[in-house]
Amino acid sequence: MKAIKQKLTLLSLLSFLSTVIVLFFLIKEIFILKNSVRLNFIVIFLIALTLLILLIYQYNKFKTAKLILESKILHIESAKIEEETNVKDNGVSFVDGIEVYISCFGILLGSKVIKFNIDKIILKKIEVDSKYICFTYSSNKKTKMIKILHGSMNKYELQNFIERFSYETGIVPILFT
Repeated sequence: MKAIKQKLTLLSLLSFLSTVIVLFFLIKEIFILKNSVRLNFIVIFLIALTLLILLIYQYNKFKTAKLILESKILHIESAKIEEETNVKDNGVSFVDGIEVYISCFGILLGSKVIKFNIDKIILKKIEVDSKYICFTYSSNKKTKMIKILHGSMNKYELQNFIERFSYETGIVPILFT
């Protein structure tokens, strides 16, 4: 969440500065009318527009991350994550020691946000074990799987997670013992 906030702040600052520069060139263009100013204005305007689009994207990511944090069901301090980009393809990547927040709206993996049931991302199934929680979801006909190795959780914590997740999402996690 901290990295998302830092990117949002940086993009806000850069967008503001580029907007000020665009306004400066616009005022200069109106009063002086030089061809070289026109080219500079177009370049700075395109940079400002790109920064503004990135700012909007980052702000939406920040809002989703904030929603996940506010409605968290489970927080895992230091998790090991195994991610498959395509379940049939076995494109596996690993990440060690990252903070994970799980809510009914999605998962926050450090600065990566995975939304559920928003923007055509559908949560298909959840598998829970004493050592891991596995989320299978699909977006744009691509099935992805995230396996979060959470360490040791006792049966009470697992059962509480399953009941709360079932209640809030309607999806019943499969429990492996």
